[in-house]
Amino acid sequence: MFTPNINQYFNDTIYRGSPYYNLRQYPATDYRSIATYHFQILAAFCYLSNSTIVAALKQLKTQNFVNSFLLAPHDFDMQITLLTDQLILTVSNAFIQSLRLIQIAMHTNALFTITTSNWQFYPSDLKPFLTVRTQPVIYNKSTSSCSCALTPLCVQSATMDNVTLPGLMVGCFPLESLLQSTLELLYNRTLVNFLSKNINETFNALDESLISQYKPTITTVESILSQLMVEQWESVINETSYAMYYAQCSPSSCAFTYIKRQNLIVNGKALLHLEDADDTGSIVREILENPEKSIGQDIFTGIPSISKTLTEEEFRGATSFLSKLIQDDLFYMYKWFEQFGCFGKEKD
Repeated sequence: MFTPNINQYFNDTIYRGSPYYNLRQYPATDYRSIATYHFQILAAFCYLSNSTIVAALKQLKTQNFVNSFLLAPHDFDMQITLLTDQLILTVSNAFIQSLRLIQIAMHTNALFTITTSNWQFYPSDLKPFLTVRTQPVIYNKSTSSCSCALTPLCVQSATMDNVTLPGLMVGCFPLESLLQSTLELLYNRTLVNFLSKNINETFNALDESLISQYKPTITTVESILSQLMVEQWESVINETSYAMYYAQCSPSSCAFTYIKRQNLIVNGKALLHLEDADDTGSIVREILENPEKSIGQDIFTGIPSISKTLTEEEFRGATSFLSKLIQDDLFYMYKWFEQFGCFGKEKD
C-alpha cells in the first residue's frame, strides 16, 4: 500500500566502498583516523534501514484488515493513512531504541576503540615492571573540555591537514561522532576530492540539486536515521486500492432504515381523545376496527368504556406518573391519530 523512497543515501559514494587510511599515523582529532569507520557505519545504516523496512512490510502483509461494516472510500483512505503512520512510528522507534541500547552498552562497558579516540595508553618505563596506564581523551579543550571518561557524546569539528571539514565530527566513538555529523561535505565536489586524496579511489559527490527534506548543512545523521533514511513514504492508495478492497469485502446484500418523526404544532388548548377502561385489550381492538364509532360513544364489550376529550394540561395531569419523554410520545401519537386518522382495516 505504500513504499519508501530512499534517494541518494544508497548511491556509490557511501555504499560501494570506504576510503582506507593508515590509521596509526594520524591523531584522534584528524578525520582520517576514523573516516574509514564512518563510511562503513554509514553503509551499514543504509543496509539496516532498508532491511528493517522490508521486514516490516512483510509483516504487514500477513495481517488482516478487519471491519464490522464495509467502509466508504473516504473512511477507507483514512484508516489506511492511520495504519501507515502507526507502522512508520513503530518501526522507527524500534530502530532507534536498538541503536540507543548499543550506545549505552559501549559506554557502560568502557570499551576501547581501535583508534584510541576515547582512551589513550601511556606505558611506563620497563624497570622494574611494565605498567600501562590509561587516560581519557579530552575534546574541545579550548571551550567545554569534554572528557570521554564522563560521557561518550564528546565531539569536535574534524580536521585534515589543519583544514576544518564542514559538518564532520570526531569524538569518543566513531558511532557517536557520525550521529552528530552532517553530510554537508559529501555534497561538495572539491572537499570530496580533498578527502580522498592519496587514495586510489574516486568518489562521487552527492547531488545537491535533488529536492530533499534533509538539509545538508543542518540535518545530522541521527536525524536521518530517526526517519529510517527515508526521503518520503509514497502512498499508493487510489481508486484501484478501494476497488480491490470492495471486491474482497463487499456484502452479499445491503439494507437501510429511514426514520422520520412527524412534527406537529400543538398549543396548550389542543384537545385529545382518550379512552379509559379497566381492560383495554378488547376495547382497543373495537376502536381500531371501527374508529368512527368510538368518538363520543360508549363501546359495549362487557366492560363499560367512557370517551372523554382532554386538554393537553388535563392529559399530562392524568399521566403525571409517567416521565415527560413518555408523555410527549403519547401526546404526539394521539395528535397524529386526530390529524391523520386511526389505524384500521383499510388504513396503513
